[in-house]
Amino acid sequence: MVGKKGVEQRLIHQSDFTLSSESCRALLAEIEPKGQLISVRPMGADGTHPAFVIEAQSASGAPFSVAVKCYQSGFGHDRERASLEFQTLRLLQQHDVRVPVPLLLDEVGTLFGLPSMVTS
Repeated sequence: MVGKKGVEQRLIHQSDFTLSSESCRALLAEIEPKGQLISVRPMGADGTHPAFVIEAQSASGAPFSVAVKCYQSGFGHDRERASLEFQTLRLLQQHDVRVPVPLLLDEVGTLFGLPSMVTS
């Protein structure tokens, strides 16, 4: 696939992309300080953007899980799309629409190497 400015870009297949334990722990430090990582697994949907479920435990011992959706740059406008989806979820939440709770937006890919959105 040819992306912005004619640069050849390879799309990442779901099974080719993983989240490291280190990056998952960094995420937990942001959203649940002192939370413990239990597991991380692909969602199983082989869509265009890699998605994962992170299972964790809060400092009080309560189990919780979050979803991570990463946005590939091969489609262009990955940052904008991540931001738009995140803001849309926030807006829907404000109007009492039952959607996943947007927890964190990483527009530049600091945590996972790709722009990403974390929801509950």
